[in-house]
Amino acid sequence: MKNLLFLAIFMIMVVTACGPQKEANSTDIHTLMRDYPQVEQALKNIPEEDLERIIVPKYIPFEVQSVEAIVYPGKKKEVELIFSNGSLNLHVMNGEFSGSKIPSNTKIHGERSALYNTNKFGKVLEWPDKQHNGYYTIKLMTYTPEKELPYTKQDLLKVANSMYNDQNVSM
Repeated sequence: MKNLLFLAIFMIMVVTACGPQKEANSTDIHTLMRDYPQVEQALKNIPEEDLERIIVPKYIPFEVQSVEAIVYPGKKKEVELIFSNGSLNLHVMNGEFSGSKIPSNTKIHGERSALYNTNKFGKVLEWPDKQHNGYYTIKLMTYTPEKELPYTKQDLLKVANSMYNDQNVSM
C-alpha cells in the first residue's frame, strides 16, 4: 500500500514538473492583471505580443497600496504601470524600441547601458532592450518635491535589475 501511495505522489510530481511553463514576464503581467482589475481593464485591448513586452519589476522599494495602468495611443504602443503607496509612485513605462541610441552613464543587468538622472520630483532610469524590442523608463517619484526622496540610485538600479532577475515583489 505504501508503494502504491509513493508511486502516485511521484507520478503527480512528474506530471506537474513536465507541464507547460510560461515565461516570467508573461506570468508577471497576467498575474498583475488578475490581482488588479483596473490594470486588466486598461490592458484588455492590448495584443498578447505587446503584453509580452511588458516586464513587471519583482522588487519595489516600498509597500504597494495600488497599481494603475495607462495605455498611450499611437504607433509606439506605450504602456505605463504606476505602483503607489500614497506618497511615492514607481512608474514603469515601456514602448517599442525605435532603434535610436541613447547616451548612457550606468549599466543594468550586467551589460545593458542605461541613462540615470534626477529631477525635483525624483529619480529616472531609462534603457533600450533589443531582446524584448522594448524601451523602458522607470521613475521613482514623490508627491511632495520639497521633501527629499529617501531612495538612492542603487534602489532604482535594484528595481531595474529585478525586471531581469528573480526577486520578490514587495506588494
